[in-house]
Amino acid sequence: MAKVTPFRNPRQRNPAETRALILKTAQDLIAERGPESLRISDVAHAAGVNRTTAYQHFRTRDELIAAAMAAFADTISTMIDENRDSPDLIRDMIRYHAEHPEVARLWMFQLLSDGSPPDQSVWERYLTNIRELAESDRAQPGIDADMLAVILLTATMSSLLGLRRYTDETPDRDSVVERFTNEFQRLLLYGVMKPEQWPELAMRIRTASTNPAGADPEDEAS
Repeated sequence: MAKVTPFRNPRQRNPAETRALILKTAQDLIAERGPESLRISDVAHAAGVNRTTAYQHFRTRDELIAAAMAAFADTISTMIDENRDSPDLIRDMIRYHAEHPEVARLWMFQLLSDGSPPDQSVWERYLTNIRELAESDRAQPGIDADMLAVILLTATMSSLLGLRRYTDETPDRDSVVERFTNEFQRLLLYGVMKPEQWPELAMRIRTASTNPAGADPEDEAS
């Protein structure tokens, strides 16, 4: 009898692509349901891969959850590092979470479940930035940095999730996010920061006040 050669799909994903797909699917499910309900079998089904294949990449549920959290954390950590001393950090963070509501949902799930952030290392880096700002001469005196960090995080994430009501009602989603960002920065500039120490940001907000549709202030100035 002739030897039968197993059929191989010529478009079969390579291991790296399969792992990335499983990880992305896990992130979506975690954001939707919370990490407690995640099951590798559910992730495999949603990703369209064999359950055995999923277990080859992630041996346990906890390992998959940790990898999903780390992937979220890496993206946010990179953003913080690249914009550490720039007022654009606030703007970029808001835009990122507005474009990735699954991340905002994940933060809120974790905060509501046990009060802890999804990734402690990202939280520590974020908290360090807030403390450095509060201790500088560019911020109002007497700020409780730790409490401010909690307020900013929870207020931003919950507000961004609520913002979906407005983004769903308009085709110009970017302008809604821009309006939200401008008002959030206004609260920080006149409540936490010293406006005279942030002239570029103050100018940006003033320009936005005359252009609520959300056009880029740099375009307005040119």
